[in-house]
Amino acid sequence: MNNVLLGSKSSRQIVAAEETHSFTPTFINAVRFGFNHEAVANNQSIKALNPVASDGALGSFASRTAAQVQIGGASLLGGGVGGLPTYLYDWNSYQVYDDAFVNRGTHTIKFGFAAERMLLQATALTDPNGIWQFSQRRGIF
Repeated sequence: MNNVLLGSKSSRQIVAAEETHSFTPTFINAVRFGFNHEAVANNQSIKALNPVASDGALGSFASRTAAQVQIGGASLLGGGVGGLPTYLYDWNSYQVYDDAFVNRGTHTIKFGFAAERMLLQATALTDPNGIWQFSQRRGIF
């Protein structure tokens, strides 16, 4: 293990704007817009800590590094560079809100709406170099 340096990176941007307008002393309207963006790259192979982890000759597939190896009951051997699953997320959220306030004597009425559109693109690169699985051997060696 510890043959490959792994890294995770995330970033988030948030923007909001609001405009409030008094049409009359008894009628006020507030409109808000918002945008959120998040990008995540989780569990990426950064570089080989052990030079063998970047050797393409050890791969199960052409031009890939060593595959993961799982022997029943033992720890997972992560394989070469790019061998562990990597998860990529790109999320956007657009929001709009509109609130109106009406005053009539001692009463105040508030009404409005809210809308949000969310877009998510998630990519999972699971076991890109392959995985070799062996059951635990039983009996005398």
